[in-house]
Formats: sequence, structure tokens, C-alpha cells
Amino acid sequence: MVAEVLELEHGKVSLICRTPYGPHIQVSIDLDVTEGSATAVITCRPTTSWKRLDGGASWAIAGTLERHVRAALGEF
Repeated sequence: MVAEVLELEHGKVSLICRTPYGPHIQVSIDLDVTEGSATAVITCRPTTSWKRLDGGASWAIAGTLERHVRAALGEF
């Protein structure tokens, strides 16, 4: 699923993900952890032109990653 890691630093991850649907998807995950709470913002978009439809691949990847991020944040 992960084709390339673009950025990996404290509180931020940027990836390129492969999909079986066509275009690759660029994913950004921004984490903000404060006392007693954590917030993750997951953004997914096709790496090709914004006008090109991606057949729901961005939503599918965001949903999959959301489950993993929730599980990881639940460990804190």
C-alpha cells in the first residue's frame, strides 16, 4: 500500500499510497497530542490533477488509515 514516504517527523507523516483503483494517493497525517487527548487530521488526494476522479480510492484509504491511527492513539 505505501509506495513512498515523503516526510516523517514529530507529529506529521506524508506518504504516497498505491491503489488498485488507478491513481496513486498522497496522504498527510497531522497529529496533535495534548494532555489527555489526541487529534489526527488525515488528508488524502490523488497525486494527479484534482479534476480527475479517483473512484473513491481516497475515501477508502482514509478510512483504512483512520482505523490504524485510532488504534495507535488508543495505546497512549
